[in-house]
Amino acid sequence: MKQRILMIIVTILLTACSSIPKEARVQAVNTQKDQAAVYLERGHREYTWDNYESALHQYMNAFTLSSSVDWQEGMVKSLVHLSRASDRMKESVRAKIYLDQAVDLMTEIESLELNTLVLNRKTEWFLFNDTPKSALQLNDDVLKNIDKLKGEEAGEVWRIRAVVLKAMKDYDQALIAIEKALERDQKGNYLSELASDYYIRASVLSLSGREEEAAISMTYALEKDKFIENTPGIAQDLYGLGLIYEKIGENEKANHYFQRSYLVQKGANRNDIPEKLLEKLQNLENGSPWIKDTDAF
Repeated sequence: MKQRILMIIVTILLTACSSIPKEARVQAVNTQKDQAAVYLERGHREYTWDNYESALHQYMNAFTLSSSVDWQEGMVKSLVHLSRASDRMKESVRAKIYLDQAVDLMTEIESLELNTLVLNRKTEWFLFNDTPKSALQLNDDVLKNIDKLKGEEAGEVWRIRAVVLKAMKDYDQALIAIEKALERDQKGNYLSELASDYYIRASVLSLSGREEEAAISMTYALEKDKFIENTPGIAQDLYGLGLIYEKIGENEKANHYFQRSYLVQKGANRNDIPEKLLEKLQNLENGSPWIKDTDAF
């Protein structure tokens, strides 16, 4: 009898002990995934500020953590953004290596949204490397599945198409594409994507000589970025408004927006204010009172 009781106790203890590591392992995996997502978000912030080297570091951290638990979705997303940041640093070979690795991983993943993310990056790679016709051809293929997409990726497909057509100086078709992106993103109420849509729309309108419409569209982008507290986007939108008004000779207004862009960046504790912005403030009529003593900030 004692032996039977002892066996029961041992069985209960073994069962209890075996269940604890399993729960711990699940929690550890989830923790790794959550931390990888945090690194991705940090990378996005650095990327938006044009800090591409720092963005690469964050994306690599995300990839390493995702790899450690074989989280393929996280690995693919990290590789896509590693590729994009590398292209921004004009390292097209490294960008292609990361992209190819993402493509290889997709052979075991059935996800239209994730596959679209990879194809969108491939389209961008063609554009970054001076082959816009190839980019447009690939985008044509991606568009064949556009009605099956339900998330932000659908708007991204149209937005990338608009950027490609803009690079090809086909502004009329670029405007059609960005309107399609706006339509998709408005339905989903994707505020960050809408800000990007309006920004690109403003850029295309300005290149088309439609400055008043461009200023309105850029103001919409600014409103969206303010609503979601996207500081880098706010600074970029203000700079864009400055460029639009500078183009039509309204230097006082241009200076006003350049100054606001400067203050946003200083308020975000950016010490590396873009030279292009500092030059605008120095070259416009009467210069800028805000940059005479930068140590005051």
